[in-house]
Amino acid sequence: STVDNPPSVVAIKGAVAMGGYPEFEGFEQHDCMEFLTATLARIECEMGAENAHACPSRLNFSWRSEHRLTCESCGDVSTHDEEQCALSLALRAPDEHNVSIA
Repeated sequence: STVDNPPSVVAIKGAVAMGGYPEFEGFEQHDCMEFLTATLARIECEMGAENAHACPSRLNFSWRSEHRLTCESCGDVSTHDEEQCALSLALRAPDEHNVSIA
C-alpha cells in the first residue's frame, strides 16, 4: 500500500512537472505556497466553469474581499471586489522587553 511505501519526493516532483506544471520543471526552488496555489488553480480548471460552484478548492480555500477607497474631499467611495486564496500577513519580531522565558 502507499501508506507503507510512500512515493519519494523525487517521484512526486516528477509527476507534478509531467502533469502540466512547467513552472516546477528543472531545479529552481519553489515554496509550498506556490505549489498549493498552482494545485488549487489546476483543480479549479479541471472542474470547469460550469462546476465552479462545486469546486473543492474554491469552496475550501478561497474567499472574496472588498476594498474601499473613500475620497477625503468629496466622500465618493470606490470599491473593488476580488477572490483570493492566500492571505499575506506581515509578521513582527517579538518585543524585546516582553520576552518571557519559562
